[in-house]
Amino acid sequence: MVTPPVVNRVTVGGYSSIDVQNLSSSQKKIDDFVRQNHPELSDAVLQSGQTQLVAGQNFRYVYADKSNASQTYRATVYRDLKNNL
Repeated sequence: MVTPPVVNRVTVGGYSSIDVQNLSSSQKKIDDFVRQNHPELSDAVLQSGQTQLVAGQNFRYVYADKSNASQTYRATVYRDLKNNL
């Protein structure tokens, strides 16, 4: 079995979890983008998030309805190498 290369503890091509209680500025930008494009998530709680480094970067976030935590929403956002969402 071949082990994929690791860069800064992130497996290239694999998803890595993020700390949703301490979002970086770029992760916060993704959260804002999702909420602006999906008003139903404006009061939702971000439960988890992952990033994937490819030719750009994928962000996978899971939100829970603030009044009904069993209702969840998943959003995937791609950011290209020029920082476009």
